Amino acid sequence: MKRPVWRCVNRLDYGKMRCKRSPTLDEKPLQQAVLAAVNSLMSHKDTLLNDVASEMIQELSPVPGEVLSLGDIERAIVALSQRFDQLMNETDGEESIQRNLDRFREISEQLALLKQRKAHALGVQEENEVMAKKLRCAATIMEAAPAEVTEWNESIVHQLVEEIKVLSKDEIKVTFRNKTEITQTISALRQETAS
Repeated sequence: MKRPVWRCVNRLDYGKMRCKRSPTLDEKPLQQAVLAAVNSLMSHKDTLLNDVASEMIQELSPVPGEVLSLGDIERAIVALSQRFDQLMNETDGEESIQRNLDRFREISEQLALLKQRKAHALGVQEENEVMAKKLRCAATIMEAAPAEVTEWNESIVHQLVEEIKVLSKDEIKVTFRNKTEITQTISALRQETAS
């Protein structure tokens, strides 16, 4: 009789040559072990939600190494541009251009630097918005998820679990999307299903 099993893809592709000790795992006990890990994680739901909120605050903090806000940078660019224009208006010939050349160069360099800082801050702001969206989504999923999952639900598991590693025929490591790792025993669950 055929039954669903999990096996290392390298063993399937290359045989025992590459995966000498890769176990074949029955799907049902493996699913139960993953559910046990999910339930272990969900038993600390309030802590998880606080972790997500803390992660949001950390990710959305000001740009590292940047003292000025985006508004401050923009105002400085406008002020320097006005100063440059004013200096240009005061220039009335080749002699005054030569006299003000160092000031023109200094203003231009400051403008270029501020524009780089603005571009960097905008890039970080965009990354923060993407991260905030992901973190809000994760918080919503965790709030909506039941405190205990009793049946295998592909959707819930996919939303919470990032990776499942088979450590041995009796043990797996489940890595969740929030980077929490739980090592879970399969053997005890296998015995429960056998009886």
